[in-house]
Amino acid sequence: MFIIRKRLNVRIKSIPTVIILLFLVFAFFCCEDEGITNNIVGRWKVVSYEDYETLKKITKTHENTLSNINNGDVTIEFKRANLFSGRNVTNSFSGEYYLTENGNISIENVIWTEIYEPEWGRRFHSILQAERIIVKRDYVKIICDDNKKSINLERVSNLEH
Repeated sequence: MFIIRKRLNVRIKSIPTVIILLFLVFAFFCCEDEGITNNIVGRWKVVSYEDYETLKKITKTHENTLSNINNGDVTIEFKRANLFSGRNVTNSFSGEYYLTENGNISIENVIWTEIYEPEWGRRFHSILQAERIIVKRDYVKIICDDNKKSINLERVSNLEH
C-alpha cells in the first residue's frame, strides 16, 4: 500500500506541473501577434543588436553613441503606407518596407545621411539586409544578413505622427 500511495503522490504532484505547462504553451501562442502589418505601425527604438556568429549582444552605452543628440537613440516609425522614417542618432533616414504573411520583410529605397554617425547609429545600417521580422506585442526582432544578425526594437508609441 505504501508503494501505491507514493505513485499517487507523484501523479498528483505532476498534474499541477502539466497544467502549468499547458497554460504557458497556451499563453505563448495567444500572445503571437496576428497581422504583422498592423502591429508594426508606430514608433520604435533600438534596444540592442545581436551578432549570432560571435554571440555578442550590443546595447547602447556612452561609448558607442552621443547621448546629447536624440537621447543617443536610433528611432524608426513604420507607417501604414509601407513607408518608414527615423533617426539613427545624428542623422535622418526614410524608405519603404514590405511585409509578407510568413514574416519576411524587405527594405527598399532608403535615403539617409551619415555625417558624424556614432557606432550605435552605424550598426542600424544592417537593416538594409533585413530578411525576416518577428513581432511580439511591443517588441520587434529584425533578422538580417543571412540570419547572422538582428536588430531588436521596443515600441515607443502606437500612433503615427
